[in-house]
Order: sequence, then C-alpha cells, then structure tokens
Amino acid sequence: MDSDFARTAGRYGAPAGMAGFAAISAAAFALVWSVFANDFSITYIMEHSNRALPAAYKFSALWSGQEARWCCGRGCWRPTVSFYG
Repeated sequence: MDSDFARTAGRYGAPAGMAGFAAISAAAFALVWSVFANDFSITYIMEHSNRALPAAYKFSALWSGQEARWCCGRGCWRPTVSFYG
C-alpha cells in the first residue's frame, strides 16, 4: 500500500507543484500589471499604490503588503520543492 502511494505521489507531485507555480506566477503578474495600469478597483492596488509613484516604486508595491509577500514566497518555494522532491 505504501509503495503505491509513493508511486502515485511521485508521478503527480512534480506536475502539481509546477501547476501551482504557474498559477501563483500568473497572479503575481496580474498584480504587477494592475499596479502599472493604475487599476484601483482592486483593493490591494488601492491600498499600496497611487498614480504619482515612479515605476520602480510601483513595481515594489507588489511586496509592500502581506498578501503579495505570501504569493511571491510561495511562488519561489513551489518550484524548488517540486524540482527537488
């Protein structure tokens, strides 16, 4: 029974990790795009950005709140775990 679970986990673990990485990367890209587009309909953008910010500060707005730090941290951690098992 344990060997069946290990085989199944080994077969689906890495693709699932990479799918999670892709989803989190897409979410981070969407946040950065929204910051540069000044899309203040998103609460996170409204709280951590404004129209007068220079581009470098707008890009760093992704990491200024707890929500995005979680997203970026998980986005970096997932491919590492899926690659090394």
